[in-house]
Amino acid sequence: MITKQELSEVLVQNGFEKEEINRILSKEIKTLLKRGNKQRINEVLKVLINHEIGKETIENCLYVLARGKADEIEKIFKVLDNHKIRKETIENCLSVLALGKGDEIEKIFKALDSHKIRKETIENCLYVL
Repeated sequence: MITKQELSEVLVQNGFEKEEINRILSKEIKTLLKRGNKQRINEVLKVLINHEIGKETIENCLYVLARGKADEIEKIFKVLDNHKIRKETIENCLSVLALGKGDEIEKIFKALDSHKIRKETIENCLYVL
């Protein structure tokens, strides 16, 4: 569990501006506060920012902070990078980072490839992963 004050501190530490923080705190964030913990959210934010995921994108999918795990998100980024999935595509479907598992996503890519599903088709529906 994390308080709004702790969440605000973590966001400040990760470069969010006061206006961005106020928008986040004004949203329906009960799940984030209930499921989140300061250290895990901080680690997830560092990974997302390191991979140049925009703050506005993060703000629009706070679920990734509530459910995501930094080490698993890092694995998923590697898999997506290996398959040349564009950053813009990832930003449009951050839930893959929140819920996915790197090993399972790799298996799904192999299955889709064996059925000749093109990368462009996957990018149009990244949620399939």
